[in-house]
Amino acid sequence: MIRSGILKDILKDSDFSVFLLDASGVLYNDNGAVPGIGETVKHLQSIGDVYLATNNSSQSPSSIVSNLGHIGLHIEESHILSSGLGLSCDPVIYSLIQNCRCYVVGYTDSFYYVRLAGGNIVDTLEDAEAIILTASIEASISHESVELLKFCHAHPEIPVICCNPDRFVRGVGHSKVSVIGYYAHLLELEIRNPFYWVGKPHSNYAHMVGRILTDHGIQWQGNTLFFDDNPDNIITMQNELNVIGCLVKETGISHEFSVAEMTRDYEALKWIIPALVL
Repeated sequence: MIRSGILKDILKDSDFSVFLLDASGVLYNDNGAVPGIGETVKHLQSIGDVYLATNNSSQSPSSIVSNLGHIGLHIEESHILSSGLGLSCDPVIYSLIQNCRCYVVGYTDSFYYVRLAGGNIVDTLEDAEAIILTASIEASISHESVELLKFCHAHPEIPVICCNPDRFVRGVGHSKVSVIGYYAHLLELEIRNPFYWVGKPHSNYAHMVGRILTDHGIQWQGNTLFFDDNPDNIITMQNELNVIGCLVKETGISHEFSVAEMTRDYEALKWIIPALVL
């Protein structure tokens, strides 16, 4: 049964001690930081361990920490669980990158994840042994998509890896903005050659999170609450990690759907709240 309410309803008389927070659509969106989010995160940190569970692979963990600080959020770098880390944690993907020449579609800050996986960055597609999609570059995505399409058709043996499966994020006002996962999906359909994916809602991201929490000595099974604005992400994390998921509806990509629609289409959801506020 799906329950709707506010954050205080979930926390009341609960024993949650680990909190996984999505970033875009939960902490902020293109309209800015969610009002009161700083107070909310501090409250959760007073209860237990707070981790950022994000598909943001365009920025390194240190840059993510810095940018969160600009909106009054303080989460330590070791608690940033970017999908970019999946390039190192997924054994199949890691084997495709380690000691290989990698062409990266993304910002230079996202090179961090490729280098962490042992990849060597190259400037041209012709030199690539693997192609890594980390972030959209709006000014050049059309040209780059055309060049990628040509290259991948000519070289189907070259693996293409996307470490941000997000297709949309909440834009200014009530708009929805397409991002790298959307373009990667279109390219995959056009090329007709499967890409390698890591990040929510794929199970390899959930396995990465469980592994990192365990490595940190966190007892997370049965006492973890996960907040996200994408119901598919929540359902995968619930199924793979046995955590409790909570859909944050009004500040992210699910705002256009009613609670009744979400209840009908996503019976596995546990909680729906309008925003991550106390």
